[in-house]
Amino acid sequence: MSERSFRFTHAITRRPAASATGGIRAIDTGAPDVALMLRHHDDYVAALRAAGAAIVELPDLSAYPDAQFVEDTALCLPEGAVVMRPGAASRLGEAAEMAPTLRSLYDQVLTIEGPGTIEGGDILVTEREILVGRSARTDAAGIAELTGLVARWGYSVRELQTPPGVLHFKTDCSLLDAETVLLVREYAAGVHRYELGLVKGRIDAGESPIEAANRELMEEAGYGARDLQVLRSITLAPVYMSHQTHLVLARDLYPQRLPGDEPEELEVVPWKLDDLGELILREDFSEGRTIASLFIAREWLRQQR
Repeated sequence: MSERSFRFTHAITRRPAASATGGIRAIDTGAPDVALMLRHHDDYVAALRAAGAAIVELPDLSAYPDAQFVEDTALCLPEGAVVMRPGAASRLGEAAEMAPTLRSLYDQVLTIEGPGTIEGGDILVTEREILVGRSARTDAAGIAELTGLVARWGYSVRELQTPPGVLHFKTDCSLLDAETVLLVREYAAGVHRYELGLVKGRIDAGESPIEAANRELMEEAGYGARDLQVLRSITLAPVYMSHQTHLVLARDLYPQRLPGDEPEELEVVPWKLDDLGELILREDFSEGRTIASLFIAREWLRQQR
């Protein structure tokens, strides 16, 4: 995994202007408090800097009340940047204001010329492809032009539909990093409570551990995996039992659900491996195979870096 979809070295920010009170509102909850916005913006910049990013801080643009939402003006990739064409008429000028900054950072800066429109808030870059959600701000023509531009860098684009009532695709869809695992919460009859654990199940006749793992992942979590690897097998009590559990690492997930034998839909709970110490002290996390498997997976991933 290249990690290009979630590891970054630089961040561009723009300070909110006093005119932000006149910005576009998807839901009108009243005029924003500019002083509070500025405090939150400063906290945001501090968090980015603490994460190790080099910050490019741009001044406010009073002529553009929404200019602090810099993501909508550009798509930034390792190979180059693409200046967007925002779908709101009042924001068209923001992209032109962003272009000089991008040219100072990139050797290649391309531009969506139109007539289509597309905004960065509708674009999600994954390890395999670029996902773009059609929305009130991003149309088919804008997506088609982006597809042609990024093809020179080896990217494919997949068009999706932003759900009704959602302004931008990434409002409802975000990306997990390589250090996050998906747990499921299900009723454990043996201890008479709901427990957190990994997706698990029996290998059916004719299945390999890889095939069984992918099927169970679809049944319990609603995802399939393009990349599955058996890390090792573990036993519970090798002196007494021959039973083995195969630990399969599933990566590059995509939505896919199969009907299973669970009496109810299971809740999927993301958990960062860096927070494994907190997880193992929870009362609702007690299954030994899951605990051992997560430590093994974390160590394996660290050795692959």
